[in-house]
Amino acid sequence: MAELIDKATLLRASSVVQDYLAQEMEVEASQLQCQLLLDFLLHSEFGTALYHGALQDAQQQLQRQLEDLPLYCLPPAERRRS
Repeated sequence: MAELIDKATLLRASSVVQDYLAQEMEVEASQLQCQLLLDFLLHSEFGTALYHGALQDAQQQLQRQLEDLPLYCLPPAERRRS
């Protein structure tokens, strides 16, 4: 299975999870346990939902930019927003 995030990002994220568990839930978890938890979440339906949500956000942003494109292609005197 392809890696969804690089190793450095995974290490940083697992440290954040480890700190959260210790501070907020008073749970001791090793770096490996946190990495395995993140790996599970990223490869589950949860990760898929996040991925598709991010794609939808990117598509909407691109659509807004494409709608504004005519404003930048016309001479300033002819630019009108509809």
